[in-house]
Amino acid sequence: MNKPPRKIYHVHLHVKHDGENDFYFCSKSSISKEFGEDIIGVSAEYLSNTQIDPKHHYANSKCVITVITPK
Repeated sequence: MNKPPRKIYHVHLHVKHDGENDFYFCSKSSISKEFGEDIIGVSAEYLSNTQIDPKHHYANSKCVITVITPK
């Protein structure tokens, strides 16, 4: 049985956090747990209801969240 590829969420922060701009997560909930609304500019509930996939990204004044699907 073929499993669909796992999604990897790439978070690019416009302002560095702990000296870094780029972070990678396996779920939207893990993004919310790591970064509060003050850092990513979006609530956990809003983020969980937002469509983010290879064709749709999320962007605001604090970050850009895209999906990478490994091959």
